[in-house]
Amino acid sequence: MPAGSPAAPPGRARRVLAGYWVLLIVVSVVLLVILSKFASEVVEGELTRFDQALRGWVLRHRSPDSTRAFGVLTLFASLQASLIFAAAAAVWLWTRKHRVAAAIFACSPVVTTVLFVAIKQYTARQRPPGAAAILTSYSFPSGHMTSATGLWATLMYLLWRERLLPLLPALLIGLGWPFLVGLSRIYLDVHWASDVAAGWLLGLALALVAAAGYERWRGRRPVTSTEEVPA
Repeated sequence: MPAGSPAAPPGRARRVLAGYWVLLIVVSVVLLVILSKFASEVVEGELTRFDQALRGWVLRHRSPDSTRAFGVLTLFASLQASLIFAAAAAVWLWTRKHRVAAAIFACSPVVTTVLFVAIKQYTARQRPPGAAAILTSYSFPSGHMTSATGLWATLMYLLWRERLLPLLPALLIGLGWPFLVGLSRIYLDVHWASDVAAGWLLGLALALVAAAGYERWRGRRPVTSTEEVPA
Protein backbone atom coordinates (compact mmCIF):
# COMPACT_ATOMS: atom_id res chain seq x y z
CA MET A 1 0.00 0.00 0.00
CA PRO A 2 1.23 3.56 -0.58
CA ALA A 3 3.01 5.18 2.35
CA GLY A 4 0.68 7.18 4.55
CA SER A 5 -2.51 5.49 3.29
CA PRO A 6 -4.83 3.86 5.82
CA ALA A 7 -4.19 0.18 6.44
CA ALA A 8 -6.68 -2.31 5.05
CA PRO A 9 -8.53 -4.28 7.77
CA PRO A 10 -7.50 -7.98 7.85
CA GLY A 11 -10.99 -9.12 6.76
CA ARG A 12 -11.02 -6.77 3.78
CA ALA A 13 -7.48 -7.78 2.82
CA ARG A 14 -8.51 -11.44 2.73
CA ARG A 15 -11.57 -10.69 0.60
CA VAL A 16 -9.53 -8.66 -1.88
CA LEU A 17 -6.89 -11.41 -2.15
CA ALA A 18 -9.59 -14.05 -2.62
CA GLY A 19 -11.18 -12.02 -5.42
CA TYR A 20 -7.78 -11.52 -7.01
CA TRP A 21 -7.12 -15.27 -6.87
CA VAL A 22 -10.46 -16.04 -8.56
CA LEU A 23 -9.78 -13.44 -11.28
CA LEU A 24 -6.40 -14.98 -12.09
CA ILE A 25 -7.94 -18.44 -12.38
CA VAL A 26 -10.79 -17.21 -14.61
CA VAL A 27 -8.43 -15.40 -17.00
CA SER A 28 -6.20 -18.47 -17.13
CA VAL A 29 -9.14 -20.69 -18.05
CA VAL A 30 -10.19 -18.25 -20.80
CA LEU A 31 -6.67 -18.37 -22.28
CA LEU A 32 -6.68 -22.17 -22.21
CA VAL A 33 -10.04 -22.24 -23.99
CA ILE A 34 -8.62 -20.01 -26.73
CA LEU A 35 -5.58 -22.30 -26.93
CA SER A 36 -7.87 -25.32 -27.37
CA LYS A 37 -9.45 -23.57 -30.35
CA PHE A 38 -5.99 -23.08 -31.87
CA ALA A 39 -5.15 -26.74 -31.24
CA SER A 40 -8.37 -28.03 -32.83
CA GLU A 41 -7.63 -26.08 -36.02
CA VAL A 42 -4.07 -27.42 -36.09
CA VAL A 43 -5.29 -31.01 -35.66
CA GLU A 44 -7.59 -30.48 -38.64
CA GLY A 45 -4.53 -29.49 -40.67
CA GLU A 46 -5.45 -25.85 -41.11
CA LEU A 47 -2.73 -23.31 -41.84
CA THR A 48 -3.92 -19.76 -41.51
CA ARG A 49 -3.36 -17.10 -44.13
CA PHE A 50 -1.60 -15.09 -41.43
CA ASP A 51 0.94 -17.92 -40.95
CA GLN A 52 1.70 -18.03 -44.64
CA ALA A 53 1.72 -14.27 -45.18
CA LEU A 54 3.99 -13.53 -42.24
CA ARG A 55 6.41 -16.30 -43.17
CA GLY A 56 6.62 -14.95 -46.72
CA TRP A 57 7.26 -11.40 -45.50
CA VAL A 58 9.99 -12.53 -43.08
CA LEU A 59 11.79 -14.60 -45.69
CA ARG A 60 11.85 -11.63 -48.07
CA HIS A 61 13.35 -9.32 -45.45
CA ARG A 62 15.89 -11.52 -43.63
CA SER A 63 19.56 -10.59 -43.48
CA PRO A 64 22.60 -12.65 -42.40
CA ASP A 65 23.41 -10.35 -39.46
CA SER A 66 19.86 -10.40 -38.12
CA THR A 67 19.70 -14.17 -38.52
CA ARG A 68 22.87 -14.59 -36.46
CA ALA A 69 21.59 -12.20 -33.78
CA PHE A 70 18.27 -14.02 -33.45
CA GLY A 71 20.12 -17.34 -33.44
CA VAL A 72 22.11 -16.26 -30.38
CA LEU A 73 18.99 -14.90 -28.69
CA THR A 74 17.05 -18.11 -29.21
CA LEU A 75 19.85 -20.14 -27.60
CA PHE A 76 19.31 -18.23 -24.35
CA ALA A 77 15.62 -19.20 -24.51
CA SER A 78 16.22 -22.92 -25.06
CA LEU A 79 14.74 -25.46 -22.65
CA GLN A 80 18.16 -26.25 -21.20
CA ALA A 81 18.94 -22.57 -20.57
CA SER A 82 15.47 -22.01 -19.11
CA LEU A 83 15.90 -24.89 -16.65
CA ILE A 84 19.26 -23.55 -15.49
CA PHE A 85 17.82 -20.07 -15.11
CA ALA A 86 14.77 -21.35 -13.20
CA ALA A 87 16.93 -23.34 -10.79
CA ALA A 88 19.22 -20.35 -10.14
CA ALA A 89 16.28 -17.97 -9.62
CA ALA A 90 14.53 -20.40 -7.25
CA VAL A 91 17.70 -20.79 -5.18
CA TRP A 92 18.13 -17.03 -5.05
CA LEU A 93 14.54 -16.52 -3.86
CA TRP A 94 14.99 -19.24 -1.25
CA THR A 95 18.16 -17.68 0.14
CA ARG A 96 16.38 -14.32 0.30
CA LYS A 97 13.76 -15.97 2.59
CA HIS A 98 11.03 -15.79 -0.08
CA ARG A 99 10.51 -19.53 0.19
CA VAL A 100 6.92 -19.88 -0.97
CA ALA A 101 7.72 -17.81 -4.08
CA ALA A 102 10.81 -19.99 -4.63
CA ALA A 103 8.80 -23.21 -4.36
CA ILE A 104 6.12 -21.96 -6.78
CA PHE A 105 8.71 -20.81 -9.30
CA ALA A 106 10.67 -24.08 -9.06
CA CYS A 107 7.56 -26.02 -10.10
CA SER A 108 6.93 -23.80 -13.13
CA PRO A 109 9.41 -25.30 -15.63
CA VAL A 110 8.36 -28.87 -14.82
CA VAL A 111 4.66 -28.21 -15.45
CA THR A 112 5.43 -26.07 -18.50
CA THR A 113 7.61 -28.73 -20.12
CA VAL A 114 5.15 -31.57 -19.52
CA LEU A 115 2.24 -29.62 -20.99
CA PHE A 116 3.84 -28.28 -24.14
CA VAL A 117 5.43 -31.65 -24.95
CA ALA A 118 2.05 -33.38 -24.51
CA ILE A 119 0.31 -30.84 -26.77
CA LYS A 120 3.03 -31.19 -29.40
CA GLN A 121 2.50 -34.94 -29.53
CA TYR A 122 -1.27 -34.51 -29.73
CA THR A 123 -1.31 -31.96 -32.55
CA ALA A 124 1.70 -33.39 -34.46
CA ARG A 125 2.05 -30.27 -36.57
CA GLN A 126 4.96 -30.15 -38.99
CA ARG A 127 7.38 -27.25 -38.81
CA PRO A 128 7.88 -24.68 -41.59
CA PRO A 129 10.05 -25.86 -44.50
CA GLY A 130 13.03 -23.90 -43.17
CA ALA A 131 13.23 -26.12 -40.09
CA ALA A 132 12.66 -29.48 -41.79
CA ALA A 133 16.36 -30.25 -42.17
CA ILE A 134 17.45 -29.23 -38.66
CA LEU A 135 14.55 -30.07 -36.30
CA THR A 136 12.55 -33.28 -36.03
CA SER A 137 10.20 -32.33 -33.20
CA TYR A 138 6.68 -31.08 -33.79
CA SER A 139 5.90 -27.40 -34.10
CA PHE A 140 2.76 -26.56 -32.08
CA PRO A 141 3.05 -24.86 -29.64
CA SER A 142 6.47 -23.22 -29.56
CA GLY A 143 8.38 -24.66 -26.62
CA HIS A 144 10.72 -21.67 -26.54
CA MET A 145 7.78 -19.28 -26.36
CA THR A 146 5.91 -21.31 -23.76
CA SER A 147 8.96 -21.51 -21.49
CA ALA A 148 9.94 -17.88 -21.95
CA THR A 149 6.44 -16.62 -21.20
CA GLY A 150 5.67 -19.02 -18.37
CA LEU A 151 8.98 -18.60 -16.56
CA TRP A 152 9.52 -14.88 -16.97
CA ALA A 153 5.91 -13.83 -16.41
CA THR A 154 5.80 -15.96 -13.26
CA LEU A 155 9.10 -14.64 -11.96
CA MET A 156 8.28 -11.01 -12.64
CA TYR A 157 4.92 -11.38 -10.91
CA LEU A 158 6.50 -12.96 -7.85
CA LEU A 159 9.23 -10.34 -7.67
CA TRP A 160 6.62 -7.58 -7.87
CA ARG A 161 4.38 -9.11 -5.21
CA GLU A 162 7.34 -9.78 -2.92
CA ARG A 163 8.40 -6.11 -3.30
CA LEU A 164 11.69 -7.05 -4.92
CA LEU A 165 10.98 -5.24 -8.21
CA PRO A 166 8.73 -2.27 -9.12
CA LEU A 167 5.72 -2.93 -11.33
CA LEU A 168 6.91 -1.13 -14.49
CA PRO A 169 10.25 -3.00 -14.85
CA ALA A 170 8.45 -6.26 -14.06
CA LEU A 171 5.95 -5.63 -16.86
CA LEU A 172 8.63 -4.57 -19.35
CA ILE A 173 10.74 -7.68 -18.69
CA GLY A 174 7.81 -10.09 -18.35
CA LEU A 175 6.34 -8.95 -21.68
CA GLY A 176 9.45 -7.85 -23.57
CA TRP A 177 11.57 -11.00 -23.30
CA PRO A 178 8.84 -13.39 -24.53
CA PHE A 179 8.12 -11.00 -27.42
CA LEU A 180 11.75 -11.13 -28.55
CA VAL A 181 11.86 -14.91 -28.17
CA GLY A 182 8.71 -15.34 -30.24
CA LEU A 183 10.01 -12.99 -32.89
CA SER A 184 13.25 -14.98 -33.10
CA ARG A 185 11.41 -18.26 -33.67
CA ILE A 186 9.39 -16.79 -36.55
CA TYR A 187 12.40 -15.00 -38.02
CA LEU A 188 14.50 -18.17 -38.00
CA ASP A 189 11.68 -20.01 -39.81
CA VAL A 190 11.43 -22.76 -37.18
CA HIS A 191 7.86 -21.98 -36.12
CA TRP A 192 4.66 -20.73 -37.68
CA ALA A 193 3.26 -17.53 -36.18
CA SER A 194 0.32 -19.44 -34.69
CA ASP A 195 2.78 -21.76 -32.91
CA VAL A 196 4.27 -18.72 -31.20
CA ALA A 197 0.84 -17.29 -30.36
CA ALA A 198 -0.18 -20.63 -28.84
CA GLY A 199 3.03 -20.77 -26.81
CA TRP A 200 2.28 -17.31 -25.45
CA LEU A 201 -1.27 -18.31 -24.50
CA LEU A 202 -0.12 -21.49 -22.76
CA GLY A 203 2.80 -19.82 -21.00
CA LEU A 204 0.69 -16.91 -19.78
CA ALA A 205 -2.08 -19.26 -18.59
CA LEU A 206 0.48 -21.26 -16.59
CA ALA A 207 1.95 -18.06 -15.14
CA LEU A 208 -1.53 -16.97 -14.04
CA VAL A 209 -2.13 -20.34 -12.39
CA ALA A 210 1.16 -19.95 -10.51
CA ALA A 211 0.15 -16.42 -9.52
CA ALA A 212 -3.23 -17.70 -8.33
CA GLY A 213 -1.51 -20.31 -6.19
CA TYR A 214 0.67 -17.60 -4.70
CA GLU A 215 -2.35 -15.38 -3.98
CA ARG A 216 -4.13 -18.34 -2.41
CA TRP A 217 -1.21 -18.70 -0.02
CA ARG A 218 -1.31 -14.98 0.77
CA GLY A 219 -5.02 -15.26 1.54
CA ARG A 220 -4.48 -18.17 3.93
CA ARG A 221 -1.55 -16.82 5.92
CA PRO A 222 -2.11 -14.63 9.00
CA VAL A 223 -3.04 -11.08 7.95
CA THR A 224 -1.70 -8.09 9.84
CA SER A 225 -3.11 -4.59 9.96
CA THR A 226 -0.50 -3.49 7.41
CA GLU A 227 -1.09 -6.35 4.97
CA GLU A 228 -0.56 -5.32 1.38
CA VAL A 229 -3.44 -5.86 -1.04
CA PRO A 230 -3.04 -6.05 -4.83
CA ALA A 231 -2.48 -2.69 -6.50
